[in-house]
Amino acid sequence: MKNGTVHHKATDGQRRDIAATIVAAIPHDLSFKEAQEIIGGKGPFIANIREVFTSRRLTIVPAGGVWFNLEVIDVDPMTVVALANYEVKDWKYLGPQYTGKRVRRVKLIHLGHNNNLNEARARADGMGYRLVGGQMMEPFRNKFPKYNDTGPIVFGGDEWLNPHGETRVVAYLHDISNYELLRAFRKSNSLFDKVCRWMVTLK
Repeated sequence: MKNGTVHHKATDGQRRDIAATIVAAIPHDLSFKEAQEIIGGKGPFIANIREVFTSRRLTIVPAGGVWFNLEVIDVDPMTVVALANYEVKDWKYLGPQYTGKRVRRVKLIHLGHNNNLNEARARADGMGYRLVGGQMMEPFRNKFPKYNDTGPIVFGGDEWLNPHGETRVVAYLHDISNYELLRAFRKSNSLFDKVCRWMVTLK
């Protein structure tokens, strides 16, 4: 068990069902010659099937504590606001802003119960991490569009001022909506409970 998530191996029955699915994908008009070529060269065929499983795994949000690379190229902070379906007028970005092409080595971690963003930042700092900003939210969402149902993801490295009462907010992703990660903002001075996952990098 890791971060409250239990990972079970596929059962024999599930494996048989997958094998049957592969059989069902064989074209009805497959010729004898084509079949023999596949049988005689199983290596490349198996590699292609394995790639299907590998690519599917890569689209699922990584488990907590697993390092992975994430690339960001000049993401406009106001684009982050617009993609969350907010009108960008009167919003203000507080930074720090990423510029140029960057590849970050990041991971998702739990920071326990935090009464506000500053408390979470201090806790991450004490562990040797720095919180990653909201400009990384869209590259992350594009790379891992499939949720793994283990809590919202907070990008606490930067902040915005929204147009309502000069409130500081931070970008985050909801768990699910029709199996998609939803973009949103949350008040920086609000409670972040222990189910929240935080994207971090080394200081």
